[in-house]
Amino acid sequence: MSIQSSILRFLLKKTVNWNKPLNEVREFQQNIEKNEKIPQGITIEKFYTNGIESEWFIPQTSDKSKTLIYFHGGGYCLGIVNANRNFVLKLAATFNTPILLLNYRLAPENPFPAAINDAISAYKTLIENHNFKPENIGCIGDSSGCGLCLVTLQKLKEENYTLPKFLAFMSPMVDLTKSGKSHKTMVKKDPMIIKPEFFIDNNYIANNNPADPQFSPIFGNLSNLPETLIQASEYDIFFSDSEILYEKLNEYGVKAHMTVWKKMWHNFQLSEAILPEGKKAIKELQVFIQSRL
Repeated sequence: MSIQSSILRFLLKKTVNWNKPLNEVREFQQNIEKNEKIPQGITIEKFYTNGIESEWFIPQTSDKSKTLIYFHGGGYCLGIVNANRNFVLKLAATFNTPILLLNYRLAPENPFPAAINDAISAYKTLIENHNFKPENIGCIGDSSGCGLCLVTLQKLKEENYTLPKFLAFMSPMVDLTKSGKSHKTMVKKDPMIIKPEFFIDNNYIANNNPADPQFSPIFGNLSNLPETLIQASEYDIFFSDSEILYEKLNEYGVKAHMTVWKKMWHNFQLSEAILPEGKKAIKELQVFIQSRL
């Protein structure tokens, strides 16, 4: 663990409090100072599907016939914040690849399956309205965005749609039953200390069964999914999600890779600007993506 990571982890444990009602968490995010940084050479285009406006970040020198779809996290209840947007903008510039930052309706105002329907619609729009070939599309996501991505692909598979070329997941959250052992063993390690009653995704699950594959896709059919890279964080309370997903993908015959980032926490990659480990993780994503897209 680098000195920067040690300091940031300590500060997060002391200053960040997620144990609040959803409306207070949203208010905190909205009050984060907007520090938009559009990298040089990036064009931003609006992307509309299912009545939802998303953003497409397109490097001017990139191959416009290819794109990544970014599935943001937030427990299906938090929207795209400035930190996420700046992070994805930087990824587009670093990878020199267009990235569609997918927007989708949020719970509890828009309950299940609104987010899934929006994600399915976006993929179909790329194929049917923008003439993208599935082999020229990759998916990347963080946290619950990885779960949304998997459910979306499972649904598309049922409709006999050809799936994208690959998946790249950061700290995947794919088991909303939270049955993995890391929910007990990493409670004091993960700087994002959250009490069960304040888990944001509780607002999305509502009265549904969290073991339903539409909420926890690792309990669904994972056969014939694209090649997948999983970046797991050792101190993440969702670390077990990565372990179980990797094991199940292998059981289903899916080509899968998992990197365990020692002493890192949930979504540490989003702090890549100040963390050496974050920069290395982004470099790993870059090599994986550019060699396949």
